[in-house]
Amino acid sequence: MLTIPITSKISIESRARQKRVMNIKDTRIKVENEVLGGMKIIKLYAWERPFMSKITATRDRELHALWKYQLLQVCETQPFVIFFDTSLPSSYQPFFISIAISLISPGF
Repeated sequence: MLTIPITSKISIESRARQKRVMNIKDTRIKVENEVLGGMKIIKLYAWERPFMSKITATRDRELHALWKYQLLQVCETQPFVIFFDTSLPSSYQPFFISIAISLISPGF
């Protein structure tokens, strides 16, 4: 019963993070299409490095957002592992619960 609100909050946050990942990915793909479409002009004016750095920066943002999203996906299943894993000593369960709760906090 305790896991339902936690899972709900994680699911809502997960959807928001997935939207952020998709927006960043769309930005990166637009830049890549722009580069492919204007390859002759980019080569003519030697703009390879500025466009490469723009794509790399966008890709880094995308990977950072994707990392947060994937970590949240792992945390979504974590409460079930904690509460239903009888092999864990009971003294460890509060520790894992506090980690799961801290990962879903807004400051994450």
